[in-house]
Amino acid sequence: MWLTQSAGPKSLGKPNLTIYAPEHDPAAADMTLPECPLGAELLVTGLRLPAADAFRLNEMGIRLGTVAHVTQHAAFGGRVIAVAGSRYALDGGTAALIDVEPVTTLR
Repeated sequence: MWLTQSAGPKSLGKPNLTIYAPEHDPAAADMTLPECPLGAELLVTGLRLPAADAFRLNEMGIRLGTVAHVTQHAAFGGRVIAVAGSRYALDGGTAALIDVEPVTTLR
């Protein structure tokens, strides 16, 4: 896992973001959670959140390699996702910082 911190000045109220992703390249990210269609099966590939927020998502089971299912679109870019039998509502700001890729099944 690759870990880096931004250099945002705290005095301006900008949070220091922590990127949790293997060899994270923002240009190579497939999509973020708000870009996903309803009913999509997704694999979480990166979290670009403050450490405390990433830790809380980890406690809820939303971590790198997790497969999630988009169950609802909410207002202002929010999403309701199902992970391991539980459903979680994420606000649009948090959802926009979660990188995902579609899961393809072999048949």
